[in-house]
Amino acid sequence: MFLFLCIYILQVIFYIFVKLYSVIFDKAHVTVVKLKEKLFFGGILELLLESYLELVITGYLNSKAPIFTSNGDRISAFVGYFSLFICCFCMPAAYLWMLKQPLTRFNDSDF
Repeated sequence: MFLFLCIYILQVIFYIFVKLYSVIFDKAHVTVVKLKEKLFFGGILELLLESYLELVITGYLNSKAPIFTSNGDRISAFVGYFSLFICCFCMPAAYLWMLKQPLTRFNDSDF
């Protein structure tokens, strides 16, 4: 997850430099549009999916093979169960709630 986040930040920094370059020289405008679509739509979805899978793996491993040798292990088991609860109940409920909303709500400037 951390590696993907670092790569994403480097891509955003590259986007800023290309955006500044396209302001000075107009020929990089097509590249800026492609990078913007990739970074701010596909990249964010990729990071969310990766973090969701990390939470599922954490919860699964701590529920199937917990280790209770120290206080840190007890806390990690609690975090694992909590992340499994978030992945199995809270996140799907939030996604279903968003799917039930009318599209005009997402197009408002208040959103």
